Amino acid sequence: MSRHVYPTSQVLHLWAHGHPEDIRNAGGTVFTREGIIFSYGTHFAMALRIDSGPDSLPVFLVNPGSYSVTTAKHQSQVHWAIPPDCPSFQFIPALWPYVEAGNALEVFPFLERKLSDHIRDSWNKRRSPRNRLRSMEQAQSVLDNADRLMRLFPFDPGSLTLTIPELPDRAELEAQELVRAANQTALNDARYARHNAEWQAQADQRAKERIERETLYAEFITQAPELLEAWRHGGDFHWILSELPDALRVRGDIVETTRGAHVPRSYVVAFIREGLPALFRTLAFGIPEDGVRFDSARIGAFQGITLTPKEFRIGCHAFPWREVRILANSLELEAPQLPEVSHA
Repeated sequence: MSRHVYPTSQVLHLWAHGHPEDIRNAGGTVFTREGIIFSYGTHFAMALRIDSGPDSLPVFLVNPGSYSVTTAKHQSQVHWAIPPDCPSFQFIPALWPYVEAGNALEVFPFLERKLSDHIRDSWNKRRSPRNRLRSMEQAQSVLDNADRLMRLFPFDPGSLTLTIPELPDRAELEAQELVRAANQTALNDARYARHNAEWQAQADQRAKERIERETLYAEFITQAPELLEAWRHGGDFHWILSELPDALRVRGDIVETTRGAHVPRSYVVAFIREGLPALFRTLAFGIPEDGVRFDSARIGAFQGITLTPKEFRIGCHAFPWREVRILANSLELEAPQLPEVSHA
């Protein structure tokens, strides 16, 4: 018993190479009958394979229409399955019997309509020389296919002739296309030059603004010690506090940082009197150079303290030990003695 069900790709391959029996894929979405390959049903024939004889190549008549997305995929697979050395022509399925029989009375009007679409109608719609050249090439392709068709099939036009519209002068169209391309290049160059000039002006403005900011910042840095001292004595400089070093000041019942954090004064006093000395006592061998962290230590809502030989860190703040001593003096407290640095 011969096999009739194959994978889709093999169905297409076997059909294109003249499999003698009707075959289909597993889902029945692609199948063949008497040399015609269908998509989803007999309502849409995709292509017809015609055997011209034992010594000549087969000819394929392909349906130029469309139906659905999945059928379009099948049509693409048909296109790639047809051997490249075999002639193929696009005709609606209704004309396939007339093409095979060489019926000029039915086929020639169809070819003339295709020529009219590519030359007459498209000529009026396509304004650029490039599109007109493409239209002319499509028309020439129709003429070449018509010539091949009449050599492959027994056409006997009798008194009928294939009316060929006059083609435009190709040399003139190519010259027009060269002019159009040159004009487009000049337009693109001018647009690029304008955009480049605008970009350069913006870059120069940004560079100027950056230099101004750097100059202002340099002036600010020279005044930072005076500004910091003024802040400690109650001054408010909200717009520059983020640029000042981390510092502390006593303001009524709270201790405030230059970053805007607040801690009740009583918490800070208790920490300097008892908490910090307790942490120092755990460092019997001194403070490591890379510091030591106490995750459970806290001051008010701020938890996690790191001690280094140079600074006291909590949260996003890093206070030099000098700043801690200044705060202790402001609170009339004795600052704890900093342990020695451990080099182990």
